[in-house]
Amino acid sequence: MKTRILISILNWNASDKTLQCVQSLLPHLHSSSHRADIRVIDNGSDEQQFARLQAGLPATVELHRNPVNTGFTGGQNANIGHALAHDYDLVWLLNNDTLVYPDTISELVRVMAEDPG
Repeated sequence: MKTRILISILNWNASDKTLQCVQSLLPHLHSSSHRADIRVIDNGSDEQQFARLQAGLPATVELHRNPVNTGFTGGQNANIGHALAHDYDLVWLLNNDTLVYPDTISELVRVMAEDPG
C-alpha cells in the first residue's frame, strides 16, 4: 500500500513564493511508494495576494483560507487536523519559500519506513 502524505504549506501575502514552492512539488507527488497531496492554508492575506494564489494553483491543490493570520502554529495545526481526519500516514510541514529537489519526497518516505519511531 502506498504511503499517503499531506504536504502542508502556509501562505501570508507571498503568493509568488507559494506558487513556486507548489510548482517544485508537482512532478514528484506520486510514485510507486507514495501518494502526496498539497493543501495550502492562506493565513489572512490581503485580497490581491489571495486572488493571485487562487488563480495560480492547479486544481489538484486544495486551498483553505483563514480570514485572519493564525500564525505558523495555527495554520499548520489546521492542516495537521485535516490530515488526521482524512487518514494520512505522514504530514510534511513546509515553509512557502521552500523549493524541493526531485527525490526529496521519495527519500523522506524511505527514511520513515526504515524507522517508523
